[in-house]
Amino acid sequence: MAEFKDRLYMALGRLTVNYSLLEENFILLITALLGVDFKIGDIITCKQSFSGLLKLSDALFRQKIDDQELLEQLRLVINQASKCAERRNSLIHSMWYFADPEIGTVQIKKKVKIGKGFQDTFDPADVDDINDLVKSIEETVLAVTGLLIETERKGFIRFFDIPFQEDKTQNKT
Repeated sequence: MAEFKDRLYMALGRLTVNYSLLEENFILLITALLGVDFKIGDIITCKQSFSGLLKLSDALFRQKIDDQELLEQLRLVINQASKCAERRNSLIHSMWYFADPEIGTVQIKKKVKIGKGFQDTFDPADVDDINDLVKSIEETVLAVTGLLIETERKGFIRFFDIPFQEDKTQNKT
């Protein structure tokens, strides 16, 4: 049981770290689309939910980019990220019950839905499923990075020369 707990904790930790990286990549995309420095990008996005980051990325991209190939790439990346988020939320917002060896470890999900009331589900914990999700998130991170690179290559944004913070000394007389 202890070995399984360690594997589960490791998988959930990798999930958390990689999901944060995915969020940060969408923040970078938004920052580049706005054409502001990283600090301003962080200020604008820091209170956005992940869903909000996806919506903002989509709206800004469609406003600024007139390239069907890039728009299709964006659509695919956002769909992939959304699916990852849904799976991640189900895992992270679950309770994990470490039962005796005969029962195994159980993931307990509790929900309240309008029209359905309270629902709870009990599923066996599956570390391999979590690791598969981590792999999907890693692939999505690479896809967002690729979208950034391609959008800059086509001249729509400047990303790789964005300053980390606006130099406030430039405005002093």
